[in-house]
Amino acid sequence: MEWWLVLIIMFGGLLLLLAIRTPVAFALGIMGAIGTFFWWGAGGWSALSIWAVTAFRSTGDFILGPIPLFILMAEIIVVTGISSRAFMALERLAGRTRGSLAYSTVGLTAIFGAVTGFSPASCAAIGPIAIPEMLKRGYDKKLAVGVVGGGAALAILIPPSILMVVYGGLADVSIGKLFMAGIIPGLVSTLLFLGWIGFKGIVDPASVPLGAKAAPLKDRLIGLAHLLPLGFIIFMVLGTIYFGITTPSESAAIGALSALVLAAAYRVLTWSTIHGVLLRTIQINAMLFAILFCAKFFTQVLAYLEVPAILAGIITALPVAGWLIIVAIMALVIVMGAFMDPASILAVTVPIFVPVITALGFDPVWFGILFMINCELATLTPPVGLNLFVLMGIVPKEITITDIFKGCFPFLMLHALTMVIVGIVPQLALWLPTIMRGG
Repeated sequence: MEWWLVLIIMFGGLLLLLAIRTPVAFALGIMGAIGTFFWWGAGGWSALSIWAVTAFRSTGDFILGPIPLFILMAEIIVVTGISSRAFMALERLAGRTRGSLAYSTVGLTAIFGAVTGFSPASCAAIGPIAIPEMLKRGYDKKLAVGVVGGGAALAILIPPSILMVVYGGLADVSIGKLFMAGIIPGLVSTLLFLGWIGFKGIVDPASVPLGAKAAPLKDRLIGLAHLLPLGFIIFMVLGTIYFGITTPSESAAIGALSALVLAAAYRVLTWSTIHGVLLRTIQINAMLFAILFCAKFFTQVLAYLEVPAILAGIITALPVAGWLIIVAIMALVIVMGAFMDPASILAVTVPIFVPVITALGFDPVWFGILFMINCELATLTPPVGLNLFVLMGIVPKEITITDIFKGCFPFLMLHALTMVIVGIVPQLALWLPTIMRGG
């Protein structure tokens, strides 16, 4: 059978299964099984034995080792209650500045993203604290939810991002370099958010009130002590990677242990807490690894038929500039983000796209950062944006789903602007990886 017909059948069947609300992992697994049965080697039932080998290789890959540990670290951090203390410390530091609560929320989401690496966890941890407080102070409700939803998406870009580990495993790219590459683009997004809040404060002061009475300088400095635990964990994870002391897997273990010590110090490390943390960690890991395994099975059929290689050859031979192909890929991922979660998008597309962009001469680390920013868009894109779902569950009753969509839209556009900036200036992503120790 022609390769293009196989491609149409595989992706057409996948889209059909997703349209009837089949879970992503099951949809990928079903189409992978169909492709294997009919087109793999000799075909038939004997070909399905590849399931066992694929399951072992795709979920037992050492490069994916940091994922369970980073998820465990995120869950432990969420239950410590340090997010509320850090939030108040940042607000106290901002003082009477117009929009101080919104600025504090952006700062906390950026810091929390550098600790949890998991966008929905950041949204669920910060939203219940920041949104009611902003509403009480007179902030526009759309801005309040947008700051939380858009800021929480930074966890995908600011390391240690779980999706970066997924991309690194699928694209065979250094996870340490990906972590370093995400730092400056993450700061760019954060500055754009702060700028947007400042702009709103100028054009519509009523929606962005002044901060509370300024606290004495001494109290502000003392309050910053509540940020030290988060800073300590960030250093233990990212600092040890940057200086070449640990691998990403080792740094993830150190981060999880640091979070455990922190939970014990805050006296929240009860048996009940441990049970809840482990249960949520297992559930999230099961979902991610099911998607990865089934996606690997799905893409193996295409790889066996040399579809990625054929596509790479066709695309690289097109009489168009390489950057136009990058733009087309990013546009396709944006569309997919409206219907699929980021992990599923990565699992399905990376094995196909990375050979294309490397054949065109682009750096897969830079491309990975563009992909991470695109995944940020997916968390805010209706109808299946993960952060939108989390916000629906935590906002007060007076906030409607329309308010959530409208509030997150400006921040979605700011994430898109970051993607354009990093696309035009690749060194924003590539500078730190080139100077990090340990390569």
